[in-house]
Amino acid sequence: MIKKCCPSWLLLLLAAAAFTFSATVLTACGDDAEEDQQDPAAENGDPATGDDPKVFAIAMHKDNCPACLQMGPIWESVMGDLPDGVKPVKFDLTDDETRATTQSPAEEHNVMSVFDEHKNASGYILLIHASDNSEVGRLTHEMDAEAMKQSVNEALETVRGG
Repeated sequence: MIKKCCPSWLLLLLAAAAFTFSATVLTACGDDAEEDQQDPAAENGDPATGDDPKVFAIAMHKDNCPACLQMGPIWESVMGDLPDGVKPVKFDLTDDETRATTQSPAEEHNVMSVFDEHKNASGYILLIHASDNSEVGRLTHEMDAEAMKQSVNEALETVRGG
């Protein structure tokens, strides 16, 4: 039995929290049958899944760069809406240590030529064709989120031959 010392609104709040938690756990855990099913497109490396990027969006970043600081929050909002086929990559060029750490993803994505060419610059995002490492666009701190999205979509269309 619940004592009268607990207000009814508190009990409702606790009940709602318990329900939300259990629903979240059930959703996160899912059904075993659902976990065993895989997307056939993902198995085949379908570019539409994003597993096979067509464009790398490479942020040339330094912690002390005014353009980077201005562009950062805008780019963060755009990254959540990137179309399939675009892979964001960050080259942190702040100092020798971060530059050395950045080389690993550059090698992993086969964009060392881009890293070598731009390793002393910052304040922009390069849109790089994943097949030949050519620049198909550039985002700058003068752009708002919509202009960035438009440039990313145009770069993707160019790469896809559209």
